[in-house]
Amino acid sequence: MSRRFSNRNLGLIAVNFVAIIFGAIGLIGMLKVSALWIVFYRAFFSALTLFFYSRWTQCGWVPLRKITEKWKLVGSGLFLGIHWVSFFIAVKSSGIAIATLTFSVFPLFTILTLAFLSRKMLNPLELVCGLIIVLAVQLLFQGRIGHGDLPSYGLSFYGPFMGLTSALTFSWFGLLSRDLNRTQSSLVTAIYQNLLVLLFVLPFLSGSVPSPKRFTDFAILMMLGVIMTALTHQLYFFALKHLPPSVCGGFIAMEPVYAILFAFLFFHEPLTAKVFLSGGLIMGASFLLLHSETPMG
Repeated sequence: MSRRFSNRNLGLIAVNFVAIIFGAIGLIGMLKVSALWIVFYRAFFSALTLFFYSRWTQCGWVPLRKITEKWKLVGSGLFLGIHWVSFFIAVKSSGIAIATLTFSVFPLFTILTLAFLSRKMLNPLELVCGLIIVLAVQLLFQGRIGHGDLPSYGLSFYGPFMGLTSALTFSWFGLLSRDLNRTQSSLVTAIYQNLLVLLFVLPFLSGSVPSPKRFTDFAILMMLGVIMTALTHQLYFFALKHLPPSVCGGFIAMEPVYAILFAFLFFHEPLTAKVFLSGGLIMGASFLLLHSETPMG
């Protein structure tokens, strides 16, 4: 009993730490380095860390024999790369708050994708949550276009659109990863996915500016790949072993709160009424979707 209680507490500590770290990732997008270079080094350091971790834990590598599994792996790597790149572009275009809030609608995209694939109608709760999220996102777009009470970091439409692209591709990445992890270790799958991100991003780096030049740039990018990606995701998997997916999903849904707080503290992004209202609606509806279906579990 005491061991189970201890493991649950460790799981709660781990998932809280994960939510805080995920919330801080948006800060890296403010680095004066292009999104493609950020993603390249994130994938590089993450793959390297996970590889050495797999050797240390003696994780078994099961070859993918079915062609469908190989295509799912390639697809998941592609979607992960697009998710990362579009998220950091959203941060650079519209600020951390808008990027994080638009990304937070990924549970809705997951529910819609599952409903489309299974040819099932959404239930009333999903319909209501979907409508709330759509209205909340529309508030963000209206704020960007017409009211001027949100920070203007770039084109009014581009940033939120890239945030939604990040959410959509993350939902597809999660669904493909869930299928892959039924036959392959999640650690091994993550190594392959990060290597695929490297391959997908590599051809576009030559024309991508600015590139990292200072020692602090490389140190921050190493921290992003090692701590904020590789080790944090392993912590999340640890939490999933000791907590229900719905509980973990609920804590992860708090990521925008930390992101907006960090943006306010470090970059003085204003905490406006529209950000609070849209954020509350999106996080509340996303939490309900995660809790009812746990699509990413």
